[in-house]
This record gives sequence, C-alpha cells and structure tokens, in this order.
Amino acid sequence: MGKLFKIPYSVFVICIDYLIIHFGYFSTLPIFAILLTQKDYTVDQVAIAAFVFIAALRSGRFFLGPFLDGIQPKTIIITGVFFAGFSFLLIGFVNSYPLLLLCLCLIGLGQSANGLAGKSVLSTLGSRDGNALQYFSTLNVFVNISAVFGPLFGTYLLTNGYQDHVFQITGAFYVFTGIIILFLFRKVDISESQAAGFSFFKRYKTVLTDRKYVQFLFFNAVGWFCYAQLFMALPYFVSLRYGMENKMGLLYVLNAVLIIAFQMVVSSLIKKHLPAGKENTLLLFAYMLFGLSFLSATAYPSFYVLFGTVILFTLAEMIFTPSVDTIVSNLAKSDQRMTYFSFLGLSTAIGEGLGSFVGLKILDFWNTRGHFELFWASIAMIAGIACVLLWMMTLRRSSHVAKDNVKSMEQ
Repeated sequence: MGKLFKIPYSVFVICIDYLIIHFGYFSTLPIFAILLTQKDYTVDQVAIAAFVFIAALRSGRFFLGPFLDGIQPKTIIITGVFFAGFSFLLIGFVNSYPLLLLCLCLIGLGQSANGLAGKSVLSTLGSRDGNALQYFSTLNVFVNISAVFGPLFGTYLLTNGYQDHVFQITGAFYVFTGIIILFLFRKVDISESQAAGFSFFKRYKTVLTDRKYVQFLFFNAVGWFCYAQLFMALPYFVSLRYGMENKMGLLYVLNAVLIIAFQMVVSSLIKKHLPAGKENTLLLFAYMLFGLSFLSATAYPSFYVLFGTVILFTLAEMIFTPSVDTIVSNLAKSDQRMTYFSFLGLSTAIGEGLGSFVGLKILDFWNTRGHFELFWASIAMIAGIACVLLWMMTLRRSSHVAKDNVKSMEQ
C-alpha cells in the first residue's frame, strides 16, 4: 500500500499509526458525553471531563515538545500509544471520577507524544528528500479516512448493546497499534542527530527568537480561525437559519470524502507547479479559498448552497493543512523538530479557540439584527485581511532578499 501512495516505508508506517489511533479516537469522541452520562456522572462532571480531555490533547504537545527532542522518535511513538491505550482500558473498568480525569490527562499526553513524534519523523524524512508536502498530505488522507469511519463504528457500538465496552475497545485499538508499529519499526531507521545536553527553556527561547517562525505562527492561527467555522459556527448557523440539523452530517461526510479522494491530486499539482520556498503562496491561496467559501454561503438563502461552500472550504483545507506542516518542517532546526511542532500545536489551539468563540459571537450579533448572511461576509473579511497582511509581508521579504543579493554582487 505504501507503493500505492508512492511513499517510503517509514512514512507508510507513520500513516498506519495515525490511521488506527485516530480511528479509535473518532469512534469515541462523538459519543464521549453519552458514554459518561450512562456511567452515572452528572452533567457538570461530564462537562469538566470533556474540558480536561480536550485541554490535555491540545496543550500536551506544547509542554512535551522540549522534553521529547532528546529521545528517539520510535520510542516516543510506541510509548505514547501504549500510554493512551492502557488509560482508555482503565476508564472502561473503573467508576472513580478522579481516576477518570487522571486517565483522560494521560490519554491526552500519550496521544500528544505519539503525534509529535510522528510529525517529527515525517519532517526529518521530508527534509532529506524534499517531499515533505507529499508526506504530510498523505497523513491528512489517512486521518480523514478515520474521521469518516470512526464515528460510524462508535455509533454502531453505542446503538447495538456495546456501550459498556466502548472505552475497552478503543484502548484495544491503541494497544493493537502499538504492537503493529513495534513490529513494523524493527528494521526502520528514522533517527536524527540529537541536541547535546538538555535545557527546557533554552529550546523554547530558540523557537521564540526565530522571527520567521513566530510570524508564521500568527498566520497559522488565522488559518485555524477560519477552519473552526466549519465545526462550530456552521452547525449553529444551520440550526438557526434552516432548522436542518438532521442533514448536517452530509456536509461533514462530503468534507472528509473530498479530502480522501483529492488530497494527493491537489498536493501533486502544487509540487509540480509551485517552486520550492514559495509556501507562503499556498497560504495566500488557502485564505482566498476560505474567503470565497464563506462568501458563497451568502449567495443564496438555501441549505443546499452550503454544499458548494463546503467544497470550496475543503479545497482550502487541502492546501492549508499539509502546507502548514511543510513550512514548519522547513523552518525547524534538525535537533528541535518536536519543540517547533509543539509551538505549532499551541498556535493551532489558539486559532481554533478564538475561531469558535469569535465566530459564534459574530453570528449571534447578526442573528439579533436579522441579517444571517452578513455573518459569512464578516468572516470572509477576516480571511481577506489575512491575505493582505501575508501578501505585504511576502513582498517585504522579497524586497529584502533582492537588496541582499545586490549587495553581495557589489562586494
């Protein structure tokens, strides 16, 4: 199958790791609150548990990155998945709320460590052969395969008498993944030279003084601000405007299926026609497509117009998501890849969080004034402003490079 995607064996192994882990994750996430309610936890307890779970998943990478840079990725990948797997299994067998919260934290840390190490491996391999965009695009395809089939499997378990065993089954998926990866990694060399010594704050300082990277983190956050509208503002909009919540699933299936079918095609075209080092151009295209997708939702007051919105949005996502990882891969220092990716996770969390909060506030603002369509125009304006800022920054950098070249020629 690695040959089918035209990727090295090592990359294929990482994709299999992501596929199985995210299958278990997506099987559990949509029914998480229902499962805990059935275990006789109160609504407040379930809300706190959900917050702890998401917070651990989102923030785990930020805190783990500098610690993990000195450890071989294979060790982290396998340890992380076993850590998360046994924690899921434990949830299925106990009814202690403090222990539940502890297990959720351990799951978040385990999955964060696994994800960080996996992306670090793809970054290392992509830096060696120049195919980082292709590798991260392939990873995106595998994750979306899980996003399509995971919820279906979880719902099947919930509605067919297996609700008391969902956490155990999810944990088994993780442990099964660890065993498979342990076996597949036996003859794989994905190591890279490690930094001498260890200093948690020194590594963070190195990243924070990387001006290009810090600027990129801002634009990454803006992209995830736009991305958050699909999963937070759009359902609320559909509920308020059309009252067709029962058809929302079709939009999300369309999003995932398009990525599975066309992600590699889009990435191949990008690699063929875009010169190396012009990744900022990809972000510009992504912002423009995000903006157009939002504007399309204002074109005609019909739920079915949103299918066109999702198509444009998904195209933007297919450009944006792997490009972000590729840019980080190019900017990261070879011995600090996990620290760089950990900051990327923090930037993503901030962008998604603000996107969810601000998007809902803007939607409520226009809702109270009876102008639903202006919500999408407002979000499109934010994407447009990001386009202008990124374009100006790119022009300034090009000007500086040109001046430096002239000076070097004169000397």
